[in-house]
Amino acid sequence: MFFVLRSLGTAFIAAPYLFFLKLVFEFIASIVVGVILFLFLMAAAAIPGLFAISLFPVAFAQTLLTLPVLHSMLAYYGGPHEYSLAHLRAEATKVSLIRVLGYYFILFLTVGAVIGIHGMEDAITYRNVFLSLQDPTRIASLGDQQVFETVTQTGYFVILALFIIFEAILAVPMAAGASALVPGARSYEPAWGLGYRAISIFITWVIGYLIWLIGIVIIFAYFLNFDVLAASGLTSPDNSAPRLPTISGGVLESMGFESPRSFAIFCVVTYFWGFVLRSLLASTSVLAFIERRDKERRFQARAEQQFYAKHDSVLPEDEGVRGLRKQRMDKH
Repeated sequence: MFFVLRSLGTAFIAAPYLFFLKLVFEFIASIVVGVILFLFLMAAAAIPGLFAISLFPVAFAQTLLTLPVLHSMLAYYGGPHEYSLAHLRAEATKVSLIRVLGYYFILFLTVGAVIGIHGMEDAITYRNVFLSLQDPTRIASLGDQQVFETVTQTGYFVILALFIIFEAILAVPMAAGASALVPGARSYEPAWGLGYRAISIFITWVIGYLIWLIGIVIIFAYFLNFDVLAASGLTSPDNSAPRLPTISGGVLESMGFESPRSFAIFCVVTYFWGFVLRSLLASTSVLAFIERRDKERRFQARAEQQFYAKHDSVLPEDEGVRGLRKQRMDKH
């Protein structure tokens, strides 16, 4: 419980630090990676053979965006700020191998869960409707479309839950990779710390996502004017039913904003609130990594002490201290 509370507290304290430190990086990197992924997915849609490996660039992009944020959180806890781009590429490639294997395993489990929940018949119907979406000459029935929507919703929630669980399992190896971005730092094995504190991390992240979702709802409710939405045609006058948007009233008014100023403030607040969530994810991973690393160091120190005690010798550092004391005594 203390781990969860400490992670939540650190997330809110460190969010401004990450916001100002990684604002430009997040913005530029997200655009560049998004464009690259879009082009690759377009190519995968045109060339069916590429779809089988489409998760590789997705996993690499996710790792490439996450490692610098984790590195900044490590710097918040007293680590070095600088890092090497060569080390970033190497660590991103190393961790991405585990991530992409996890992504394929998640897809496998999701398919199995959907078949187990809905049965093979609905799974076949889902496949047929999916193929009909790619072929204009095939028209699915209304019942098949409803099955398609239901199976899609089930698959979405299953894959979301499995994704959070997998990221919690991978949290410590990701933080270990971020600590290795500094030149000369220790390079950990790809699976080092895999699954450490996974349950605590998962619980913390679920709480964090719920807090983030509540915050998003409050932000939308505060900044959006439903009277403006109703006048622009997005909702009915009593806010009970959505309607198709119209061109009248301008772009911002059609989105429910009274002025460009309110829209700008809304964007800044929403973007900053997203950094609170990023801060929570990063702080939880880093705290678990520091705890795991310190445990390993204490274990190695005890093993070394037991080794020298068994062989009736002194530790190297003790011998060094004795040498310094002897030098001081010789001077006097």
